[in-house]
Amino acid sequence: MKHFVDRKDVCVIIPMHKPVLSDLENISFQRIVNKFSSRKIFIICPAKVSEALAKMSSKYPNIEVKIFDDKYFGKIIRHNNLLLSLEFYTAFDSYNFLLICHLDVMVIKDELDYWIQQPYDVVGAPILEGYHNDTTGKIKPKGSNGGYSLRNIKSCIKVLSSNNLCFNRLSSLWEMEKIWYWKIFRLMRDGIIYNYNVFNLKPRINEDMFWSVIAPDKFAWFKACPPQKALRFAFDANPRALFKLSDGQPPMAIHAWWRYDKEFVLHLVDKVETGELQPNEKIAI
Repeated sequence: MKHFVDRKDVCVIIPMHKPVLSDLENISFQRIVNKFSSRKIFIICPAKVSEALAKMSSKYPNIEVKIFDDKYFGKIIRHNNLLLSLEFYTAFDSYNFLLICHLDVMVIKDELDYWIQQPYDVVGAPILEGYHNDTTGKIKPKGSNGGYSLRNIKSCIKVLSSNNLCFNRLSSLWEMEKIWYWKIFRLMRDGIIYNYNVFNLKPRINEDMFWSVIAPDKFAWFKACPPQKALRFAFDANPRALFKLSDGQPPMAIHAWWRYDKEFVLHLVDKVETGELQPNEKIAI
């Protein structure tokens, strides 16, 4: 393991809600620990699994388990609530940035020093216009996936401390999509169904859409990384198509790597690890 110093520029966050990992999750976990061995890593989890996870991670001097309320774990909507809460970001406010790294992420390399120097408050994997069944070969002009996402902590706290969070602009969601049926889907789900909780008018949009689409639209100072540039940061959903769009350049990580194209991702990682692919060198697969 590399020498570890708890620098305050960026920390890595791994959400976990169960005490035992699957074989594929364990592969992801070991890659995260290996590639970010010189950085502070926090496992965030509910109290009921904290003891088991603390024991599992005790051999790693750079890993710390941090407990959040059970209400934030087990379902996507609970995860959304956590990542849209002041409680979450203030828990890490001694750092400048945090990197959310789920257990379905394959980390290829550590380029965090580059990304934290960029003028963005949020960076995530770009989204294909046709999502994982893409036939367009194009990425959306707005929006990014939150499974592997870098965020400026102070900027997120500033947004969540604002009084202007009652609703999402429907025009932002409409402009995110190019295909008409996705426009209707986005408008209905994130604009109407998820937009309002009838009991208290609290936003319930998916957290990654909030940070990558809504927050930059509402707050001119809050900057999301342009999707074309974010290809260097991460892939999601259809890594083979995104690899072509990136002109043969591998990203820092690939989200949902076994769900969509496990064979391709493992082959790409092998090319990088064996030295067949050098930094800034293109590769054809």
